[in-house]
Amino acid sequence: MSKIPKFLVGVSKTRYSMTRSVLCFLAGCIVFLVILPGGYLFVARFFNRWVSIPCTRPVELTLAGISGTVGLLIALWSAWTQWTVGRGGPTPLAPTQKLITSGPYAYCRNPLHLGTILYLFAFGTFLANLTVGLICFLFEIIAVTGYVRGIEEKELALRFGRDYLEYEQNTPFLIPRIRRSRAWHR
Repeated sequence: MSKIPKFLVGVSKTRYSMTRSVLCFLAGCIVFLVILPGGYLFVARFFNRWVSIPCTRPVELTLAGISGTVGLLIALWSAWTQWTVGRGGPTPLAPTQKLITSGPYAYCRNPLHLGTILYLFAFGTFLANLTVGLICFLFEIIAVTGYVRGIEEKELALRFGRDYLEYEQNTPFLIPRIRRSRAWHR
């Protein structure tokens, strides 16, 4: 087992002040809503030189508006649920203290990432075009899947044991199940 999940389990056992938790949350927002999208946008514009999907600007803006709104609402709901139910936040530096299986987490295990993916599609589409939006979307799917599968799921299994493993088996990874599992709605 990788050292990173074990390290994160140790971090999760540390009790932090409200100030530190809020600062970690704000830092995560800056990284995931500004810095990361800016990096994706930079790289996506490079690829956009060779690949371009024709689409009118009004259609792009409509798609960006819908995706951005839905993505931010899902991300905010997920972060709020982590804060209120899990007593932590969406950052490894101040993680939740409780396994969350309710709210958006009853529909999929990674609703925050789903919201971020939709937001990044909107970000790239709004600031550039549909092609850049789709490239940002794909980059985030690859990054999220790599991080979550390689680190986060292992850390959660170490922290929450059998409860997490059962939740993992009964709840989709990223694409929400329309009807949430009653067994995990707490």
